[in-house]
Amino acid sequence: MLAYIAVLPVKEETIIKVLKGGMKETEIKPDDIELYDKKGGYALLAESAACHPDYPEKLGEVIRHLLNYWLDQYPDRYIEKIYAQAASDKGDILIQKLFFAPLYELADDAYVLDMKRPGASRLIRNFQQDLKSKSDAQK
Repeated sequence: MLAYIAVLPVKEETIIKVLKGGMKETEIKPDDIELYDKKGGYALLAESAACHPDYPEKLGEVIRHLLNYWLDQYPDRYIEKIYAQAASDKGDILIQKLFFAPLYELADDAYVLDMKRPGASRLIRNFQQDLKSKSDAQK
């Protein structure tokens, strides 16, 4: 395995508890995890991401595949927000590259990417443009 990302659709109030330190990720209960059978928006918790140091581009490929999954689901299911915590300096840099916004009111290492706002990173901007194109084509 050269890269992976673990992203869970979790109830937003549970994500906030995790980011504030009120509960550990390992304490997330099955009832807190959303099923992919509901229509509408999802809050995602990016639990971890890693790549082999010799193949950093592979993480971008994995993220693009994840976004393509959500593009296929659109408009029935879509990402509202992606939350993350930086567990290392490299994680913090990745979060910055994707232009997540800090949530200092929750914790120094808590971040959110609000998909309703225009993406600053090319990866997210392209994804948002693909969503718009799909929406326009369905009209």
